Amino acid sequence: MYKKYTMIPLIFFYLMSLGCSAKEHKGDSVSVSFLVYNYSTLNLEDVTVEGQGHEIVDAAKKIGDVAATGVSCCIDIPQKQYVEISYITNEGGKNQKHKIQAFVENFNDKPRSYAVLHFLPNNTAVLELAMRWPSPRKDLLFKATKNKNIKLESASMWDDKSENEAAKKSTLDY
Repeated sequence: MYKKYTMIPLIFFYLMSLGCSAKEHKGDSVSVSFLVYNYSTLNLEDVTVEGQGHEIVDAAKKIGDVAATGVSCCIDIPQKQYVEISYITNEGGKNQKHKIQAFVENFNDKPRSYAVLHFLPNNTAVLELAMRWPSPRKDLLFKATKNKNIKLESASMWDDKSENEAAKKSTLDY
């Protein structure tokens, strides 16, 4: 009886680690698991991509830190260069709704299992589609802040390029 109930969380964890199946929808969208990396000092509520996802993510403690959400499954990303991002901030005790456009990176790369929204300090964002779980990106943070002297906490977890670029390079090395 004990073994039966301990397997349920293991099976759930295994299925979540696989990401979505990234099934295609008539060539114009793809279903992927969704998460958010917040590089800004804003607390973000109800973060959505094209009305899907509904994530909450804490603020980075300071510029150079990153906060992250868990993974939600699945959202459909349409094939277009920019997607609409909606989010809510609570400034001065008052909820404020915001909408911005995020550049979609790597739509044509396959396979695709994850979409990570990199929300940057200047209220801009990049939506990275990736075959593996993406890491925080220092290239995006530095470009958004125009400051390459930012001190990164746990610098080893930050990438200089998209996850797909890193995966292609690592497979060519073998």
